[in-house]
Parts: sequence; C-alpha cells; structure tokens
Amino acid sequence: MKILQVIPHLGSGGAERFVVDLSNELIKHGHEVVLLTFYDLEGKYGFYKNDINKSVKHISIHKSIGFSLKSVWQIIDIVQREKPDIIHSHVNSLQYTILPQLFMAKGVHTVHNEAHLEASGRLEVGLRKFVFKHNLIQPVTISQESHDSFLSFYGKEAVLINNGRTVDSNIVISNEVKKEISSYKKSEQTRVIIQLARFQSQKNIPMMARVTNRLYREGFDFALLFIGSTENKPIVDEVKSVMPPCAHILGERNNPLEYLKEADAFALSSLFEGMPISLLEALAVGAVPVCTPVGGIPNAVIDGENGFLSTDNKEASYYEAMKRFLETDMMTLNLMSQKTKQSFAPYSMEECAEKYLRLYNNLLKTKYEKF
Repeated sequence: MKILQVIPHLGSGGAERFVVDLSNELIKHGHEVVLLTFYDLEGKYGFYKNDINKSVKHISIHKSIGFSLKSVWQIIDIVQREKPDIIHSHVNSLQYTILPQLFMAKGVHTVHNEAHLEASGRLEVGLRKFVFKHNLIQPVTISQESHDSFLSFYGKEAVLINNGRTVDSNIVISNEVKKEISSYKKSEQTRVIIQLARFQSQKNIPMMARVTNRLYREGFDFALLFIGSTENKPIVDEVKSVMPPCAHILGERNNPLEYLKEADAFALSSLFEGMPISLLEALAVGAVPVCTPVGGIPNAVIDGENGFLSTDNKEASYYEAMKRFLETDMMTLNLMSQKTKQSFAPYSMEECAEKYLRLYNNLLKTKYEKF
C-alpha cells in the first residue's frame, strides 16, 4: 500500500510528532510512505526532520505563508506522479487536499483537536461539513472527547482511534540532562515538575506560573521546568513576570523524554486539548501527570490512581491538584508512577498504526457514495 501523509510542517507540536511516528511505523509494516509538507523543513518548521525514517520519502511544495491556489495544483501534480492509495491529511491541510482525496485516492483526515477549533473560516468549515456529511473523506478523532466534539459540530460520527506515540522503553538519560536537572534542585527532596508545551494560549501557561508561585511562597520544595517553543513573546513575558524563582524556562529540547524520565511529575494546564502527545510521553516514562481534565486527558488519567486531575481548568482547582501532588509521599508517588507506565499500553504507536491500517484497508475495499 502507498500512503501519502500530508501536514503543513514538522515544527514542534503534537500532531507533527504523531505524523512522523505514524509514518515510521507504517514503513516497519512494509508499506510505502510519502510525507508531504507545505513548508521546507528548515528552522522552526523542521524540528522533527531528523526523526523521519530514511525510507520515508519527503516532498515539500515550498509554500509561503497564506492561502495559495497554486499549492492546490502542486499537490494534485504530486498525487498524479506518486499515485498513492491513501491520502491522509492532518490539521489544516485538508483544504489543500480535498480535490485529490475526492477524485484520485481514498481520503482520511485526522482531527487533532476539538472539531470547532481546528477548522477556521467559513470556507474551510463549509468544505469539511460537505465532505464529512456525504462520506467523501473519512474523519478520524483521537479521543472520546474529540469524537464527541466532532459529532456535536458536524452532526456526524467519526472513527475513533486513540492517539499513539513511539517511545523507546530503554531511554538512557544523559549525564548532561542529569546534571542540568540537579542544578535546579534545592535539596535531595526537591520534586522536579516538567511542563512540556509550547507557549501558546491553549496551554494556559501563565496560570501554571501563578499556581506554582503561590505554592512556592507556601514553602513547597520543587523545581518547575518549562520545555517548549517560546516564540509567543507576550505569553513568555507574562509567565516570567509571575513565575516563582524555582521555575526555569528552558525553551525547546530535542530530547524531552530524558527530562520527563528524570522528573517526578508532568504538568499540563491546558484550556482544551485533543489527546496531547506530551501526556502520552509522560505516561510512557512514568512521570506522574498533574493536569486539567480537558480533551482526552481524563481517558488516560484517573485521579488519585495514575495521576492528579483538577476538577476543572480554573486556577483554584488546578492549585488544589498541584498541592495534592506535592503533599503526597514519595512511596505513594512511586506506586503511581508504575501505574502511569501501565496506562501507556493503549496509546502505543504500534497499536495506533494497526488501527489506521485496518481503516485504510477497509476504505480500499469499499467505494464512497457518489454525490
């Protein structure tokens, strides 16, 4: 089977990490994969480019910022040349792939966030509603909550395939990472918390900074490390103005799993989510999650068993969740960490890719209704 995966770029983000992992896993299953990006994999758009399996063929259409009708025809030319069986689009690439998905191959589109938030503008929303309503392109959601949002927004069912992540169970933490994290600790009892997320409104990082500042002033011994893109300067400046002295902004890291494995907890203060890849990474290495209960997070984290969930995404309840983590003894946290690792099983990329392959095969055996 030949599969064309389409995503605008491979910057540091959950959907981008997912597409690279899925492409690599499909190669392992003996399939041919072409990864099409709109932008060249340079600078911020190529964060994951070195993680692509060498057997994955990468094509860029060298697109510039903004809508481009020329890009639609470029993609059609690429599809005519590559002749894929499946065109699998992600995030906001669907408006560029609709024509070849309708007329040149079977189309799949994964919705990586809440349905009403992923589509932007009347034209894109209208196109999506049309193709999904008439079963012309197969939508996929990544958690029960994202599925429910899709049903509510489009009035149509979608296939639900849990998000997946490839994680090496034998990750070795480098001496450099150990030394760096140790430098942030005040004592042997200092608990290390990692917030792995881009500085963007969705992640609500200023709230995290305010909550931890309050806990720091109350005398709790912890270090908070922010890992992720810091391009949004206004949010970075706001975080800096309210974060406690024990918090440190590290920026992007190409080895976040090492930091998570060395940490005691993974924190996420999001206002909304699909199924965050960073959470799956935390589960895989046993970093106990302390999260807001948004998107697919409550499907993976059971409060008090394998992590801590706030009752909502408000500051007061997130403060209580973080405080519960800091007040829990280390023996209990170590047991929770083991349960955290066990929770990762349904979210492995191996299982995720097998479900996508079954979907691809089913689509190739059937024909969409004509319109």
